[in-house]
Amino acid sequence: MPKGIISRFDGETDRLNGLQAGIDSAMDKLGFPKEKRSYKPHVTIGQDVVLKRDFKEIVGGYDYRSIPQIEVGSVHLFKSEQIGNKRVYTALHEFKFRQDQK
Repeated sequence: MPKGIISRFDGETDRLNGLQAGIDSAMDKLGFPKEKRSYKPHVTIGQDVVLKRDFKEIVGGYDYRSIPQIEVGSVHLFKSEQIGNKRVYTALHEFKFRQDQK
């Protein structure tokens, strides 16, 4: 059973990969070790997921071609921490991809 459910991105991910490399480099200078795994752009849909049915049964008949293409204008960096029995997310920074965004 999965611990988390994610959705991966494909297409034009160069700027997203560049953002990740920049964050990784800045964190390394602050004493945080670089991630050894290769970066795979994704969105976490659920964490610590408990499913009532088998995951393959849930997604087996889904037509992924029906998902519309979207343009991503920015990415938010969140701190995720477990406080008591709750996961708490705190927004730390927004990274905008286009210069004309305010």
